[in-house]
Amino acid sequence: MARTRVGDDESFRTAFGRHYGDITRYAMRRSAASDVDGVVAEVFVIAWKHWQRRPSLDAEILPWLYGISRNVVRNHHRALRRRAAIALVANQPTVLEPELSTPPTWILNALANLAPNDQEVLRLHAWEGLSGRELALALRTNETAARVRLYRARKRLRQQLDSHRTSAPTSIQAH
Repeated sequence: MARTRVGDDESFRTAFGRHYGDITRYAMRRSAASDVDGVVAEVFVIAWKHWQRRPSLDAEILPWLYGISRNVVRNHHRALRRRAAIALVANQPTVLEPELSTPPTWILNALANLAPNDQEVLRLHAWEGLSGRELALALRTNETAARVRLYRARKRLRQQLDSHRTSAPTSIQAH
């Protein structure tokens, strides 16, 4: 592990205490309940390993942690798919998708038709409440690019929702 600076352990403990709940909720929305603790633990292990490269502003720590979380969840899902493929070959039953607390089916259908990157930028903005600057940190890009990605993802989601509108409940169709 890299050498730590004086105060790093205290600043890490502070960030851990402040953001543990946020990262846990992030993992809960994207992983099976049985995997949440492992995902959160891995996020903070990686954060500690890279603590010297964290953003200098406290307000940027959470978006930075979301960026780490995003990669951990992606890796975790890839591992699940690999295990599912192995189980399929071995003719064993398996769960292919994580158990998530989900919005209405018609919204999920529209969201599912989007590219994974569009889905994630929308979730980071809507579920995690990230601003354009924070999105840029989480997505490891500049703020303009993050805002453009969000704009385009919203536009594609609106198109998907419009195409699913005929199957949506009447009360939801009203603007």
